[in-house]
Amino acid sequence: MGTASSVNSCKDNVHLRIAKDHRIINITDIGELDSGESFNFSDSHCNEHSNQFLDEEEFLSKKRKLWERHKNAVKKIDDLSPEESKLRKIKESEDALFHKAKENIQKRLTTDADQWSQKLVELNEKRRSVYREIEREIRNIDKRKRKVSGVD
Repeated sequence: MGTASSVNSCKDNVHLRIAKDHRIINITDIGELDSGESFNFSDSHCNEHSNQFLDEEEFLSKKRKLWERHKNAVKKIDDLSPEESKLRKIKESEDALFHKAKENIQKRLTTDADQWSQKLVELNEKRRSVYREIEREIRNIDKRKRKVSGVD
């Protein structure tokens, strides 16, 4: 329902010249968008300003068009909702696959790193062993050289 103050404000401030001898009705008092049959224009027809006001047929036609657009918009929203739901499920599935793959890669990296770390330890140990053997042989060669040269 419209308030008397908003109707008077419109009458006093916006439509002063036109509205002074007319009955003013707030647009919200006409009714909700439904079948469009609720407002009777014959009670509010103005012969004096007929070119400035909608007639009943034009009003009902426009109201029906708005109602049809509203119904079509609601139907389109309803039609799009399953698509949105399907896309959200696909997104959730893709997210789950991504996180699982990422987790597997991280585990593999950790496992591989541990394996490579172990291989590096083994390689270092082999190098030390080889170096010890080489050093022992070098010392043996040194001993023989000194023996041959009579230094020993």
